[in-house]
Amino acid sequence: MTTADPSPLHPAWLPPDAFRGLGSRRVLVCGDGPLVETVASEAGAACTRFGGVATVLRGDSTPADDGGRPDLVLVVGSSASLLPRLRGDHTFFAMRTIGRDHPALCVSHGDGDPIELVDPMRVDPSGGTTLEIWHPSVEGDLLAYQLAGGGTEESRLRVLDVAAGEVVDGPIDRVRRAPVAWLPGGQAYYYVRRLAPDLVPPTERRYHRRVYLHRVGTSPDDDVLIFGDGRSKPTTTA
Repeated sequence: MTTADPSPLHPAWLPPDAFRGLGSRRVLVCGDGPLVETVASEAGAACTRFGGVATVLRGDSTPADDGGRPDLVLVVGSSASLLPRLRGDHTFFAMRTIGRDHPALCVSHGDGDPIELVDPMRVDPSGGTTLEIWHPSVEGDLLAYQLAGGGTEESRLRVLDVAAGEVVDGPIDRVRRAPVAWLPGGQAYYYVRRLAPDLVPPTERRYHRRVYLHRVGTSPDDDVLIFGDGRSKPTTTA
């Protein structure tokens, strides 16, 4: 098995046997306080028990370049960066810093510093709004993302101009973590949307999804139906 390069943000893989001991192949401990210290200590001990080497990083420190490679990197009291996606010279990622309830969506250009694009806490300081899903365009100049508020998980789809930092499309409702597939050029994308509530029985409003082609800047009422028309409820929710 290949081990991942350790970094202050991305823990390395644990030894294979530790999967059964910890229930996870990698551990990221983010935060401060007695509970976090206990979790970090127990995870490190489990790694050692199964023949691995654990390294604990604190703050924004980095592993020592001594030629060794730890089997487990525990990050304590540092920021957590998740799910990077590369689009040309752009790197998109969600990052949650210490003291924040939800991650913000950021982008970096080349070796530049991260730029915050979408922060649910700025939209809703109460913490009731979450970033559900996001999809950069092929070229990386546009970003489709979904925010859900009030704990409902009923998100709305918007498109952001990355350079300008402005919303140029949406919101589109009835999407709820729907996948988005951009066409080259960024003028249109495919996405999944449920039928309007008045077109289905009240007990089936979570179902009856369809695939549409949407052109950026136009009304979703004008979207082209691509797939799902006439199919049964179970088929269109698969």
